[in-house]
Amino acid sequence: MSDIYETDEWMAQHDEELVNQYAGKWVAVTSEGVAASADSFKALVKQKNVEPNKMIITRIPTLKELDTIWIL
Repeated sequence: MSDIYETDEWMAQHDEELVNQYAGKWVAVTSEGVAASADSFKALVKQKNVEPNKMIITRIPTLKELDTIWIL
């Protein structure tokens, strides 16, 4: 089982890569990288190698969405 903190650290170290390759997609991530991706959450969790209780599942924002995030 992938450690959630290691997975979070991997994502932080690869944030630019994630946006460049997976913008607008849902991804399942382990401490070793992206295990799967799909256009929808439903399609992602249907994939055989996706284990929601053992991975971080999130949607990667697009560049446009990132540009509109406000820091308060």
